[in-house]
Amino acid sequence: MSSFLISENSPLRVLFVEDNEVNRFYIRAQTTGFKDSFEFSENGRDAVAKASKTLYDIIFMDINLPVMNGYEAARKIRTLPKPNNNIPIIGITNDSLTSEDIEGTSINDFINKFFSPEELQAKIKLWKGKEAQKKPALFTSNSLIGQIKDTEARTKMIEIFLRQKDEFIKDMDESIAQNNEKEIFFLTHKMKSSIELVGIPELKRIIEQMEKDGKEKNNLNLKANYEELKRLLQHYF
Repeated sequence: MSSFLISENSPLRVLFVEDNEVNRFYIRAQTTGFKDSFEFSENGRDAVAKASKTLYDIIFMDINLPVMNGYEAARKIRTLPKPNNNIPIIGITNDSLTSEDIEGTSINDFINKFFSPEELQAKIKLWKGKEAQKKPALFTSNSLIGQIKDTEARTKMIEIFLRQKDEFIKDMDESIAQNNEKEIFFLTHKMKSSIELVGIPELKRIIEQMEKDGKEKNNLNLKANYEELKRLLQHYF
């Protein structure tokens, strides 16, 4: 096997997150000829902990992980302090992932779990040094707002959504500070319908989980999900 050095200057630090021992062995076998540094993690929670302490150049994240799945782990990595929150994250799976599956998530790209050394080399070169946290295209034809053909009406709806977003954050911060569970649930349910109009899957998933947390009285998880939703709303809009 020929030797690969992805970085022309110095070896890169790459983290693979994979719970299956056989798959980890396969990855080690496929990366034997690489001169870059490869580390391994066996679940999403451990991957977040590692990413908080080490500035990796790229992370390859299995989607179906124990303890914390790949989507959630990637989302939590995005909440880390800079620059660790901006590491490119590549989903690894033997399922038929498409670009639509990861659109609006914290995962930037994907690769088949049973990659060749050349495929891995190409994927790392593609993302080496790139900014991971890019804003998604907003109000596209995939969103209900973007499907409105009347330009004036569409502009007005966007203005209303942006105003609602600011009001939601202000009111939620106050309600959480006052531990007003009834108001928190009301605000979450109200904002859910507005977020559905935007068409960003990650926002929709988080607020649906917040609503579930509210029904189950899981206040700790609801607050954590709200902080992530607030961060993304402020980042995207």
